[in-house]
Amino acid sequence: MRQRVLIATAIALRPRLLIADEPTSALDATVQRKVLDLLDELQRDEGTSILLVTHDLGVAADRAERLVVLKDGRIVEEGRSDAVLAAPADAYTRQLLSDAPAFATGFRRPDAPPFLRDAAAVAAENPFAIVAEGLVKEFRVAGRERFRAVDDVSFKVRRGTTHARSWGESGSGKTTTARLVTRFHQPDAGTIELDGEDVTQAKRDQLRALRRRVQLVYQNPFASLDPRQQIVDIVAEPLRNFRVGTRIERRERAHALLERVSLPIDVARRTPGELSGGQRQRSRSRERSRSTRRSWSSTRRCRHWM
Repeated sequence: MRQRVLIATAIALRPRLLIADEPTSALDATVQRKVLDLLDELQRDEGTSILLVTHDLGVAADRAERLVVLKDGRIVEEGRSDAVLAAPADAYTRQLLSDAPAFATGFRRPDAPPFLRDAAAVAAENPFAIVAEGLVKEFRVAGRERFRAVDDVSFKVRRGTTHARSWGESGSGKTTTARLVTRFHQPDAGTIELDGEDVTQAKRDQLRALRRRVQLVYQNPFASLDPRQQIVDIVAEPLRNFRVGTRIERRERAHALLERVSLPIDVARRTPGELSGGQRQRSRSRERSRSTRRSWSSTRRCRHWM
């Protein structure tokens, strides 16, 4: 249930780009499908581009038009989903597929629905929501050489399509790449364009404006929610931060969003501590504008925000 609250918050502002980092990891199969259908609906109705970060081969195969496989911070294979899954060219991809029994005998992705097939035609003038070129990110490790988490990664995401930054093992660089795109990490090298705008060196006001256009759904809901707020206030917070609607309108929209991610109305008055991990994941994108940080931002939970 928390996971659905997290997703509801991320889509509250109807973002043009949604980066979904393991958005259904804590959900059962029935709710997982409902949430993924909701993301497809957001894409269809709002033209939202989706970058899906996942370990789940089934989700990537079912929802993404293109797949990118990462290993040790580098792209080892990319292409159309049906082609990669049916005939992987890289040994690492073949190993991943062989470890997933459902894909060991090959895969044929169903035909894409019309709204996906027509997405490129709609955005012919400026077709890409994301253009990342040569991204590099290193981290300091005490007593060791700097660790390179992302090594020369480049990719493009067409508007109104779902693109899976795919299912490599933990530590392969998927989440770090997503945080570079959202500018919660500063790349050590490379460039990032969102909707045709170079945001590689964006600062302060530019980053705040970026937060309205790009939302991120994190895998871990336990470190993403203000423990002192009620769920209805958490979901409505991005609307309040950007002064969208009246107080009553924001509350009504928060209730509607909770319903869309299959949470009962009584969840609205609960705090995160009263929700399960799955409930939390549906409630919160922890990446918010600088203005959202309150007195509790000094806690360890919030040092990852900005």
